[in-house]
Amino acid sequence: MTGRAGISCIPRIQQMFVLRTRAYLEYGQLVDLFTFENGLVTAVSHNSRRGRSPLKAMLQPFNLLTASLSGTGELMNISHVEIKNRYVLGMDETFCGQYLNELLFYLMERNVPHPDIFNSYLYSLSYLTDYGMPGVEPVFRFFELNVLSQLGYGINFSIDSQGNTISEEERYFYDPEAGFIPATGWTELTTYPGCDLKRLGAGELRDRSVLATAKKICRQAIDSHLGNRRIKSRELFSKYRAMMRQR
Repeated sequence: MTGRAGISCIPRIQQMFVLRTRAYLEYGQLVDLFTFENGLVTAVSHNSRRGRSPLKAMLQPFNLLTASLSGTGELMNISHVEIKNRYVLGMDETFCGQYLNELLFYLMERNVPHPDIFNSYLYSLSYLTDYGMPGVEPVFRFFELNVLSQLGYGINFSIDSQGNTISEEERYFYDPEAGFIPATGWTELTTYPGCDLKRLGAGELRDRSVLATAKKICRQAIDSHLGNRRIKSRELFSKYRAMMRQR
């Protein structure tokens, strides 16, 4: 039996990823995990920070793990950890992966399974590993839109705030709460062409203009659900790219 209160007392092997870790007591770690069956959970790993512990290398982001979780409270126990696959990322790709991890950690509710998001995350990491940065933008926009949709924050690209069908000839403001608001007579960069919105609604994420529109809208939608929290990987990646351009 599983639920929001915790996980079954009977340990069960399942797939999971580490989103982040932090020190716990003298030699342990608190590990925030994205699991296939239970969604976002926090587990304690005792003695994993000891020098010779194999868990230290295992409990790292971007390793697909199999492990068992036990306990019924907010803090689980993790055991029987094995690495099923390692996703080895370059520097640029690591920043992208960290962005995905922060997005999941800040937006997902604890102990709620999201297998579709898990599979989407798995695909995104596989793409970053196999192809790197070229062509990654459509993958990320799809991931962001899918996360928003699965968590109940989906964006309606078909109907505007007044209940009318989005028109390809119109431009629209976007408000995360109200949706797309007709902006007749306005041509500022803060408005979006209806033709792009229609293509986004159809899942067409290849055109450069559509991707630019999707990036801005996803940023607005995500930021509206973050509250006072900041996704640090965005800032770190910008600083890193600026530093590399100066070399």
